[in-house]
Amino acid sequence: MTMIQWYPGHMAKTRRQFEKMRKEIDVILWIVDARAPFSSMDPTFLSLIQDKPFLMVLNKMDRVSPADLKKAIDRFHHQEKPAIGINAKNGKNVAAMITKAESLRSKRRLLKELRLAVIGTPNVGKSTLINTLAQRKAQAVANTPGITRNLVWIKASKTLTILDAPGLMWPKIEDPTVAFRLAAIGSIKDTLLPVDKVTQYIVSILAKQKQMMIFKWVDVDLDVPFETLIEKIAQKHGYLTPSGIDTQKVYEWILKTFREGTLGPVYLDD
Repeated sequence: MTMIQWYPGHMAKTRRQFEKMRKEIDVILWIVDARAPFSSMDPTFLSLIQDKPFLMVLNKMDRVSPADLKKAIDRFHHQEKPAIGINAKNGKNVAAMITKAESLRSKRRLLKELRLAVIGTPNVGKSTLINTLAQRKAQAVANTPGITRNLVWIKASKTLTILDAPGLMWPKIEDPTVAFRLAAIGSIKDTLLPVDKVTQYIVSILAKQKQMMIFKWVDVDLDVPFETLIEKIAQKHGYLTPSGIDTQKVYEWILKTFREGTLGPVYLDD
């Protein structure tokens, strides 16, 4: 597989703007997808953060098992990175996240409002978290990368202001496994990798981790050939054309249901 290069111009602009605004930030919330917390952790962010305190926030914690979530958090702690799991959509652990962030900020600013920056790769749930904190639709949300395109300060409450940044991606993804993980969770555009290969990767992970839902749904075994599974899903959904199976619709359905977490809890970073 060739190296993935996807670095829209607004990402470079965001990095330059962030560096200028860093002094205004108390604590950085570094958002990652709990299913792939290390693969969705942009390795270049540390140069952006510099000496600012930060908290690793494993969003979508409901889409992994409690054991895998604990394993990931423990690994972050071993790396001396404070971490917490949350579900930004329903607010689970979000209050605890704010308490943890409060404990990390400089004592010189304790009497002032808390100013948080939210950073992360595309589609890890940054805007959803901001909307939950602001208790309103402050930012647009979509299940595709690249919706937020500018740095925006958002007043969430009398005591909390949040800097929302566009999803940032490092310029070159050289590890093909990382690329497939990012494609599976929707952090890179679907056009960057063959959709059949990404779908096949997802199915292989589901089978390896014995997540039976998709297989039981069409009454096949875990070791069923990929092509047979695609055919069965097409028949079940009616994704058929006069000339045969509409494989594109099947692939899109698998991607959508996986990303929504409806195929069972899965951890990709083993």
